[in-house]
Order: sequence, then C-alpha cells, then structure tokens
Amino acid sequence: MEKSPINVLFGNIINRFETIQSTTLEEHYKAIKSGYISPQIGYDNSPKKLKTPCSNTKSRQIYLQETYLSFLWSNIYSIFVIHENGIQKRMLEGTWDGVIQYDTPLLKRAEELLLWSISSIDQYSEWDITLPNPKIHENDEEKKYAERVNGIFQDAVSFLMFHEYAHLTLGHDKFFKEKTNELNDNVVSLFIELEKEADDLALDKVGKDNISSMIAVVFVITSSLLIEPIKNQTLQTKHPTTDNRLFNILQN
Repeated sequence: MEKSPINVLFGNIINRFETIQSTTLEEHYKAIKSGYISPQIGYDNSPKKLKTPCSNTKSRQIYLQETYLSFLWSNIYSIFVIHENGIQKRMLEGTWDGVIQYDTPLLKRAEELLLWSISSIDQYSEWDITLPNPKIHENDEEKKYAERVNGIFQDAVSFLMFHEYAHLTLGHDKFFKEKTNELNDNVVSLFIELEKEADDLALDKVGKDNISSMIAVVFVITSSLLIEPIKNQTLQTKHPTTDNRLFNILQN
C-alpha cells in the first residue's frame, strides 16, 4: 500500500497540538504525569474505511486515522478552492450566475479531489497523487493553495484532538463507561452536555478569536455532515446533532 501524502504533515499535526498555546505543552506534561493521557498518539495507517479521531480509555491514547486525515485535507482544499475561484472571484467580477462552472484546470482538479474525498467515506481507496495533495504540487498556484490549506487543516485536527483530550482529562470517559447501558432521557442529556463541554474546551484551545482557526472548526463540523451513517438523519443517541453542534460553535 502506498503511503498517503497526508503523512508529510503528521509531524506538523503533533507540533500544532502540543504548542497551539504558550501553556499547552506544560499542560500536556501535567496530564501525562497524572495518568490522564498517554504520551503517545495512536496512528492507524491501514487501508480501512473512514473513522473519525477517537480516544481509548484503557491506553489513554488519542487515535488518528490516515483515511480520515486524507478525507479531511482533501475536503478542505476542494471546498476552499471551489469557493474562492468558482464563487467569490466571480461575484467580485460580476459574472456569478448562481452555478459553479468547473471551467479552469484548478477548478476541475479541485472537483475531482472533492469527489474522491466523498467516495472515501464509504469505501477506502488510495489517494491519486496526480490530484492536489500536501506533498506534490502540479504548479505554483496549487502549491499556494495547499500551503494555505495546511494551516487550516492542522487547526482542524487540533480541534478534534483537543475534543478527545477533554474527554480523557475532564473525567468524561468514566461517566460514558458507567452509563453506556443506561440510556434514559437524563443520561442522554448528560452525554450531550459532556460532548458540548469537550467542544468548548477544544474551541478555547484552538483560539475562538482567530478567524483562521474558526474556519478550520467549521470545516470539521460541516464535513462531518457528509459522514453521517444515514445521510438524511443527523439525530444521534449520545452526541448533539451535527447541525446543533455547528450552531453552538458558531454561537461561541
């Protein structure tokens, strides 16, 4: 199996998670020393169907999956390029008619990448490195966009990692373990509140006053709408609905 080009950013992802604020690294050390989190980040690079970041209550590890990271980067890149060149640019030129025209090589290749990212949700396939990616660039224009997207992507992954970090350090995992078979209305409400609390901590860590970080978080939540198990059903038993999650984040 070919390694995904997303691996070129793995060191950057970890560095961003550790140093996103001046006090973050010290906080991580304290959490590790207290046994709340493992010093190791789990990484699954096997050719599997997409799975979002998660944490393990026994190993205290936060896990990332290569398939998901590939999906997220390609989704962010595609939508970023399509919006800026297929919509915003044409609005400024006065030529926008409400329909995206994939009539330039940049837009055509962004559309191809978007379609591949969506296909990877239900079935694993390797990233065609002739399409845009963070490692190899077709031209200077795509390189410019890839470099801009890299920063947004790293903040997006940091948000997801801090969400899992919150579960492990705030004691949520103990409640989840104790109540997972006791799903009455009160327990479900508490599950949802703890998920919101994890989002709030993650939002504070990535910096909710930073517009680039907030764009990253919005990309995370909107892309998760694509990976709902049932595409027209956003209701979940133990989590806020995705649209409510997005609303809460934007409200913050």
